[in-house]
Amino acid sequence: MNWAFPFAQPISRISFLTILAGFSLFFLAAYLRLYQLDLRPMHNDEGVNHHFVEEANRKGYYPYSHLNYHGPSYFYALQGTTAVLGDDEFGMRFVGVLFGLILVAMPLVWSRELGKSGTLVAIGLLAISPSLVFYARYAIHETLFLLGTAWFALESFRAVVEDQQRSFLWAGVALALLITTKETFVISLFVLLLALLAAREWRVVIVYVLGAVALAWYLFVVTPLPSTGGHDLVKVYADGLHSLVNERDLFFIGLVALVWLGTSWYSWHGLFDVVQKHYQSILWSITICVVLTFVCFSGGFQWLDGVHEMVKAVQQWVGRAESDHGHFKPFVYYLEVWWKTDSVLVIAAVSGVLVLLGFPCEMWRLLKSEDSRFLRFTVVWSGVSLFVYSFVKYKTPWLVINITFPAVLALAWSLGRIGILRPYGTWCAAVFGVLHLLIGGYQSY
Repeated sequence: MNWAFPFAQPISRISFLTILAGFSLFFLAAYLRLYQLDLRPMHNDEGVNHHFVEEANRKGYYPYSHLNYHGPSYFYALQGTTAVLGDDEFGMRFVGVLFGLILVAMPLVWSRELGKSGTLVAIGLLAISPSLVFYARYAIHETLFLLGTAWFALESFRAVVEDQQRSFLWAGVALALLITTKETFVISLFVLLLALLAAREWRVVIVYVLGAVALAWYLFVVTPLPSTGGHDLVKVYADGLHSLVNERDLFFIGLVALVWLGTSWYSWHGLFDVVQKHYQSILWSITICVVLTFVCFSGGFQWLDGVHEMVKAVQQWVGRAESDHGHFKPFVYYLEVWWKTDSVLVIAAVSGVLVLLGFPCEMWRLLKSEDSRFLRFTVVWSGVSLFVYSFVKYKTPWLVINITFPAVLALAWSLGRIGILRPYGTWCAAVFGVLHLLIGGYQSY
């Protein structure tokens, strides 16, 4: 079967009406993010960030300390918007809106993978996603961090999967943005490594699925669950899952085994070929990343202690993740948040499993095809992000957007190609589109 779908056209060939629809969705995204932006009083974290901006204005640079956790890039961005728009709620929050709108437009650069239909669907989904809208209206780091993650994902996919040499250099710039924004960049790097390996080799996805099934079997069958008197089964599972986090040795052994199996010879062999072929570009990429990171953390060479503080930040964050009991949440916390904010994505994930069961032959051929590389990449990106963040006991609700964004891209790709499941594909796409407009629009409102 030929998987080069006729409607998966480059963005340059789309019609005027499609362009008009894209602009309309973008203006809708801007309206949802800008409407009465300064109405709500500032959150405690926003107030703390405002204090750091004032300190940066007084000194001429941001004196980064590992005790403050998050990196300096966001504060320099805040300096720019508050200087132009005013030192108030609107000026503080506009930078998040700006980064959020860039994320909405990002499917345009993925148009070759998403296709014409998928690109437009992705813009629409991102425009009205309740979690992406809500946290773009917050003066916190997360939207910029997600933008850096998405940019690094784009360039690393282009470089490693599609063998584009120039993308290695841009990946170095994107990685510098990630490192200088939040210390949780280590999670993003781990997640994207697994996603890249899955994109290069379809067999890796099967290994990941088998590993997940084995872990679920251990959690729900082998691990003794606490007695709850026979009711609230969800709480029983949540307590059983969360109890595993305390067994750190078992968790890390299982995680290492899963990664080792998933990153088997099929993927590593191809990855080594990429490194051997583009080693000079990779060295330049690392150099660019190191220089930009050094410049940012040192405040333009005005605060050299900031580089030393950067090294201590990851260890500080890990310690906080184990000691700050006030933010400890159960394992299923992000699933609960996701259901409340982006219910359509949860429904789509469940529906995707049902589609796999209902059309096994078509899905098997699609999984093995080159055209599904982007789907494998985004599904693993979203799924592993959910898995890793769920195992970290320290949880904050805004981290859910790191799961939402790649899930939206995967759903958009799928809806753009669901027509292969004839005769029901077009109807399924229409139902999902109407469902998302109704539920997502209501939740954003």
